[in-house]
Amino acid sequence: MRSLSEDRRTKTDQLILTAPVSVGKIVMAKYLAMVLIHGIVIVGMTIMTLFLDTLGDAPTRQNLIAVLGFALYGMTCIAVGLFISSLTESQIISAVMTFGALFVGYMMSGITQLISSSGNILTKILGCYDLRTPLDSFFDGCFSVSGVVYYLSVSLLFVFLTTQSIQKRRWQMTRSKLSAGVFSTGFIAVGVAVTVIINLIVSELPSSITSIDMTSSKLYSLTQDTKEYLKTLDKDIAIYVIASEGSVDSTVSETLKRYQDGSDHITVEYKDPVKFPTFYQQFTDSSVSSGSLIVVCGEQSRVIDYSDLFESDIDYTTYTSTVTGYDGEGQITSALQ
Repeated sequence: MRSLSEDRRTKTDQLILTAPVSVGKIVMAKYLAMVLIHGIVIVGMTIMTLFLDTLGDAPTRQNLIAVLGFALYGMTCIAVGLFISSLTESQIISAVMTFGALFVGYMMSGITQLISSSGNILTKILGCYDLRTPLDSFFDGCFSVSGVVYYLSVSLLFVFLTTQSIQKRRWQMTRSKLSAGVFSTGFIAVGVAVTVIINLIVSELPSSITSIDMTSSKLYSLTQDTKEYLKTLDKDIAIYVIASEGSVDSTVSETLKRYQDGSDHITVEYKDPVKFPTFYQQFTDSSVSSGSLIVVCGEQSRVIDYSDLFESDIDYTTYTSTVTGYDGEGQITSALQ
């Protein structure tokens, strides 16, 4: 956070800005220097992960994917801090503003859920600054192509904004320079628009392309039998999830994406029980827990309770339940059949 603010306070930025090097190269050099320091930590984490593999049967691939996600997340945080550092000459103000900006980005998923659980235009706009959700895919053991694109594009965007922030200070408010300032504003708008468009395009790609299952048990992958069965479907089937999209268990959500990608006849809809408290009563007289699924084909339907998606053992000495497995594919395929 002091990388540019300290230079501005001590006036050493004037020596840098008058050097025969472009502002873009100066900003990129500072950014890559900080990424290198961050990389030292990542190398240490990678070595520990590989060391654990030599001591036992550790999920090495899954751990390395998590480390990769943390590395990309850190690179984005560095870019945000670098940009805010270019806005002030006080490193204290820069540190506080950076902490606030990164905290908002980390909590953005919860903020959008408070605004609207079903989503609207405002939540979609705010969701562009959701720094944590792409990280969850890496921590769950999936190599997320969309996550890689998101973190890299946002990092480059903030590096670009940093360059424009420094360039703006160099311009004097004369008539001849005003047009350059307007051009810079338009250039920033184009940069933001390109970043948003790229991420929107990637998000529309099938999950089979954008999310690669790296778990040792292939937790998020469908078996070949299920894939072949999905190809034989000739009737439209709707899978209703009794929960808001943002509150669904990530494992269940990833599984449903695989089913939706496997057949054009399958659609997935989320029904927030707060907004639709009696929706499930169209298909069953029994109460339905949050997170349950309702598979509907014409007049036929079947309810999959959330607890049936997971296998669990009960310790009768403490009366606690422990999840021991996941049977989402078995339950959903059975319901489809």
